[in-house]
Amino acid sequence: MGTIALEEHFASPAFLQGPGWNLAADARKAGSLMAKVFGELVDIGDGRIAAMNAAGGKMMIGLDIVFAACWMIFLLYWVLTAGSVNAAQEKKAMGGLWRVVVTVLVAVLFFESFKLPVAVYPLSLSLAAGSRAFRAIGTALTVAGLVVAVLGRRTLGANWSASDQAVIKKGHALITRGVYGHVRHPIYSGFIFMFLGNALFAGTVSALLLFLLVFMSLLFSIKREEALLTEHFPEEYPAYKKRTKALIPFVW
Repeated sequence: MGTIALEEHFASPAFLQGPGWNLAADARKAGSLMAKVFGELVDIGDGRIAAMNAAGGKMMIGLDIVFAACWMIFLLYWVLTAGSVNAAQEKKAMGGLWRVVVTVLVAVLFFESFKLPVAVYPLSLSLAAGSRAFRAIGTALTVAGLVVAVLGRRTLGANWSASDQAVIKKGHALITRGVYGHVRHPIYSGFIFMFLGNALFAGTVSALLLFLLVFMSLLFSIKREEALLTEHFPEEYPAYKKRTKALIPFVW
């Protein structure tokens, strides 16, 4: 019932005929007062909703900035540090055609996660419908993944390989300190967190497919790398595997 209708109701003849109501002026005053109070309450509620929407909008913009900054920092750091590694002594490479296919798919699905350059059905279908909670969790996972990946990269130092190949470097040492004391593949752990964060943040079919593709590719890389490391460190690496998890401390 609107403000005007409420006021007319309290001043109507049917209402005024009720027991205890003798003065029409008092009824009109009471009706006007209640209608005024009701109107003020509605205005207050609308103001709070508007304020909450404005705050939510600012939060979403803040999440967008943090999320984008994480990926920019990741790309810049990986490119800038790619040259500071030792020469390769032995490699176990993924098949050439398969490497090209996976690289192209990753690039296409990443941009399609945000419907760039165009939305392609059904890859552009939204699964989370722009959920603020999903975007916040996705941003937090992306930040955590970036930190873990960078720590792993810094700890690995010159033993790191800039490619997706399993590589033994000249003078290669088995790194078990720092984050490598908790998991054997912290860089991959960081990647998984970042791409899972991307899936939650974007909330599209393509973002989910991208996460699954990256996840399966990393599992394949882990298998190749651990086989190569076991060949070169036949005593140290099996012992290292027994006391650490592959990707998540104490879990897996």
